[in-house]
Amino acid sequence: MIFTNKYPEAKENILYEYGNYMWSPKADNCYICGRLTHFIEVNVQAHICSEECDEKFYDEMFAAAAYESSIELEETDLIF
Repeated sequence: MIFTNKYPEAKENILYEYGNYMWSPKADNCYICGRLTHFIEVNVQAHICSEECDEKFYDEMFAAAAYESSIELEETDLIF
């Protein structure tokens, strides 16, 4: 669901979606789909417009972290 529809009375400086999102007076494009949104993921300061884009965002972030971890393990293996 789109956060603007889910939180139509959203106000600045209040956290939403389990404390991960804040409404901002400055709209910007969603990091995932490009839709204009006022909601920002507070941990990485990325504009995210919906629950669906939130899920995709975290999937991408965790996949990137897992990939980086696998590279570090390979480099460590080469040292020993």
